[in-house]
Amino acid sequence: MPNSPKLKLISFVLCPFVQRAVIVLRHKGVDFDIEYIDIANKPQWYLDKVPTGKVPALFVGDEVLFESAIINEYLDETTPPPLLSTDPWQRAQQRAWINYSDQLLMGQYAMMTAQNEDEFKERKEKLFATALPLAAKVAGPYFSGDAFSLVDAAVAPFLMRLSLLPSVRDELLGRVAADSAFPAWMERLLPLDTVKGSVKPEFAELWKAFFKERGVTLSLAA
Repeated sequence: MPNSPKLKLISFVLCPFVQRAVIVLRHKGVDFDIEYIDIANKPQWYLDKVPTGKVPALFVGDEVLFESAIINEYLDETTPPPLLSTDPWQRAQQRAWINYSDQLLMGQYAMMTAQNEDEFKERKEKLFATALPLAAKVAGPYFSGDAFSLVDAAVAPFLMRLSLLPSVRDELLGRVAADSAFPAWMERLLPLDTVKGSVKPEFAELWKAFFKERGVTLSLAA
């Protein structure tokens, strides 16, 4: 973005919604800074600037954007080439699946905070019920076809966390249609430098420690 102010992304180190924005910034080769805050004890300057109090927030000079989908569309519109389709119908479809993918992240978190085996199984089934319709829509090799899109950026954080839960991942993969492009899509997305580098190198350890500290029995999802 020539002649634009330096961008700063405000983040919590494990936030999947922040990760979506990092993926797009990296994919487009945009220069940016990242600052991590404690979401349990947000600094007052952040609360004064961001009305939702949530992360991510993107500071563009002294101005601020919030909500990951809005941030990513801004980045997409100001840094070509676009990651949303130029066709109005396909673009609307992509936006719909981006919005839908929020449920994957929330369902995954709900599953990970289950306190017993029965609750875990119930929440896992709800997550699968959410994931399967999206899995059926993957065109391959990327979500919408040949090109990486904002849908890929939106779902990649879910897929990365799913990969840390081998039994859950394998069970979900066993339920998708035999001709589904979903497994190959996941295998294509996760090794991408823009995805791998969108979190700290120690992400897996930090993520597991986060749930252990909250009394979650990770063996349920091992």
